[in-house]
Amino acid sequence: MNLATLSMLAWDASSYLLQWRYHGDGSVVSFPGPGTWIIFGVVLMPIYVMALAWFLGKPADPKKAVMGVVYLVGIAALLWIGMLVQTLMIGVTFF
Repeated sequence: MNLATLSMLAWDASSYLLQWRYHGDGSVVSFPGPGTWIIFGVVLMPIYVMALAWFLGKPADPKKAVMGVVYLVGIAALLWIGMLVQTLMIGVTFF
């Protein structure tokens, strides 16, 4: 197999894995939509710049930079875990 064939197979596999069939008529909703690009590309840009500045800025303090990343990951994890728990509670309560 050459590189073009491998890349085509990888593209086909990723496009299959990132599609969900919601409707009985066979229509497909795929990821990512334009909202995803806006959120991760535009809205979160200040977070990306801040994290890069922690590691690349002068004076650089690696210990504080890692601490900042751990805080960001911790906050994100708490938000996602909280949403999961809330979703499960709603499911048990109403369905």
